[in-house]
Amino acid sequence: MCEELGYLPLAIELAAANIAQTRTRPRHYLENLSAAPLDVLIDHSASEDSAHTVARVLQANLKRLSGHPLAEELLRVMAWFAPDGIPRSLFFRMESPQAVRTAVGLLAKYSVIRWTEDADEPTLNVHRLVQKLAIAWSRTSPDGTFESSFTATDILCQALGDEVPEEGFKTRWRRSLMPHVDSLTSKIEASDETLGAAALYETSAYFLLRQGQLGQANYYAQRAHQVMVRIGSGPSGSSDIQNLLGQIQFATENASGATEHFKWALDEATPRFSEDSRSVLAYRVNYARAILAGGDHSTAISVLDDAVSDCVNILGGEDPLTFTARACLGHAYETSGDMATAMSLYGQVLFDRLRTLGLNHEGTAASSALLGGVHLANGDPSDAIPYLELALGVRVRILGSDHLDTVTSRNNLAVALCEVDEPHRAIPLLEQVIDDAPGIFAPDSAELTSTQERLASLYISTGNPDRAISFYSQLLENRIRTIGVDHPATLAIQNMLGFTYSAVGDLSRAIIFYEQALIGRTRVLGPEHQDTFNSRNNLAYAYKLAGDLARAIPLYEETLEFAASRLGPTEIERVVSQGVTAGRWLRYHRRHAVSTRGRADRRTTAVPRRVTASGG
Repeated sequence: MCEELGYLPLAIELAAANIAQTRTRPRHYLENLSAAPLDVLIDHSASEDSAHTVARVLQANLKRLSGHPLAEELLRVMAWFAPDGIPRSLFFRMESPQAVRTAVGLLAKYSVIRWTEDADEPTLNVHRLVQKLAIAWSRTSPDGTFESSFTATDILCQALGDEVPEEGFKTRWRRSLMPHVDSLTSKIEASDETLGAAALYETSAYFLLRQGQLGQANYYAQRAHQVMVRIGSGPSGSSDIQNLLGQIQFATENASGATEHFKWALDEATPRFSEDSRSVLAYRVNYARAILAGGDHSTAISVLDDAVSDCVNILGGEDPLTFTARACLGHAYETSGDMATAMSLYGQVLFDRLRTLGLNHEGTAASSALLGGVHLANGDPSDAIPYLELALGVRVRILGSDHLDTVTSRNNLAVALCEVDEPHRAIPLLEQVIDDAPGIFAPDSAELTSTQERLASLYISTGNPDRAISFYSQLLENRIRTIGVDHPATLAIQNMLGFTYSAVGDLSRAIIFYEQALIGRTRVLGPEHQDTFNSRNNLAYAYKLAGDLARAIPLYEETLEFAASRLGPTEIERVVSQGVTAGRWLRYHRRHAVSTRGRADRRTTAVPRRVTASGG
């Protein structure tokens, strides 16, 4: 309750007195406060001195502002925002900067708001109870809440669309506004939502989509859809919002859902616009991308090929949508296995974007990332690296270091560097990915855990197993909590912890983890599975290193029996030619255990490549 009251002493004192006198439970008091803040806060039956009630104190201060309508209006508008970190410059859209500065100064003078001096610009803080009262007072006047919520909505929508010179700053600016959008969305009533509110929700959803925050993006897109349906745009809302919902479903890898939304957008837009309008062409491209994601390569290529031709004929060869359509066509060929055609199309788009947009543009970075990605997927990491470096450099400059696309580029470059045996260059990149991950990925997301696995393996290969142990230990804890102790991925981490402890000479702990991995893999995968064979082989070697031949030899005998039935003729002949008694097998294993183990577990410990394929 104290948190809800903002730890304001007067509010807490009044609440305690009210609860004691009325025998109300704290949760009921908070419910009443939310439903009727004026009645609760002005209620002085619970206090002998009504001058000490919160509302009375605030009313006394607000009366002093009665001759300053801009100050009163600012307070009513700020009531819809989050309590903290409100940029003063937002309100320069209401009046001249000097008039706003004067009004804000009056609000601060009478303790209605507080200042916070930030590095970039001053921000304002309004106590949440003041906000409750301001909204409640607005509701006592005709159209009061509508006018103030409309103004707040308009200000935030304009601010999210601001064009600023530095793209990285624009991203940080928009992130700083999202708490205020969240606050307004939680306070506004459906009857006060207008087309402006739908526009704000749609703009917010697009921004969150680009940031990789798909759950929140979907929430705002659905809110926009509901407003449009309620206002009268039909059951499908609007084509733009259906297109947005399709993009969100596409990002979540729901190809069927994306196809459905893109088809709705296309069907809704085509009768209203001509087939050669920009919107219809864009919806056709997105529809084809969804078809491609659903596995119908030939249809997607046909639709995209037609879309590229139409874009060139209608919009021109240097239009951004033409570039995007051609890049999507390249991705379709890449997905179908025609790497040569994909590279040719990607190369053409990159050349065109460099020529028309310049180096420091998101589209140029996207094209460079795509071309690097296809080289990487084609097994040419050396050719991929220059393109991936270019994409990363541009994205750091224009999007900022912690943008989703920047993090993806950094990860892809690290993958390429690993494949050309440059782990010392890859490690700082992956460390930066993990540092930036909290604002982008969930703590237990596949993207984050795969990066941690790769980084841990690089620490081992570069002679830093202690750091690998730290990563693997955290990963094991996360895996047990999220997917369970018997999941193959959990068992793979146990196996790697055994290997890492063995590398630092801690055989007792290595044996513990190898034993856990073997027991788990035998139970889950069966005794004949390749991963079980690896665990048995690794544990036998650990026993041998610890001098426990009594336990090592039976495991080696099982391993030899498995190897005799599964390894190729050349490998078997090589083993048999050495005369495989237990002791000779131990010597053979000692020479070959590391390479065998590396081959065997590559499938379970390798990190999936994160190569984007958006059309830019």
